[in-house]
Amino acid sequence: MPAAIADNGNVLQRVLISSLVRDQLGKELNKAAEKGAERAAPIVADTIRSMSINDALSVVRGGPTAATALLETNLGGALISAMFPAVGDALRLASNDVVSQALRMATGYDVAALARDVTDNANRSIFKAIGVEEQAIRANPQATNDAVLIGVFGVGAKI
Repeated sequence: MPAAIADNGNVLQRVLISSLVRDQLGKELNKAAEKGAERAAPIVADTIRSMSINDALSVVRGGPTAATALLETNLGGALISAMFPAVGDALRLASNDVVSQALRMATGYDVAALARDVTDNANRSIFKAIGVEEQAIRANPQATNDAVLIGVFGVGAKI
């Protein structure tokens, strides 16, 4: 729940944090995340395919989340825009000074800041999850059953 809403303490907050609403919201967010991941997969794959030899070496020689850091650097906000186009649309709409000011006056919320906060939190969460998966792969490449990953990150592998 964004801080701007959670800190308000009004009826809207109580409704939004009720278990019924939270459960339904959780289900809808999971559906959106699944659809978003489908949209993001080709962008991630293209980014990986466009890596240079030096990029690949830095990933192999790097720390436990070197690939994640490189991916995040190369993708920037493109991943969120691909996964959640409505957030991008909301950001563009909220960035309009007239619209943003009208919404702030009507609701008391800075919608542009709220949209940026949601986007930034989603982006951090996505790359954190990717980093956790990367660490697991590096720790136990055999679990992937992928010959390339096992060869690169397997016991004693040095490049």
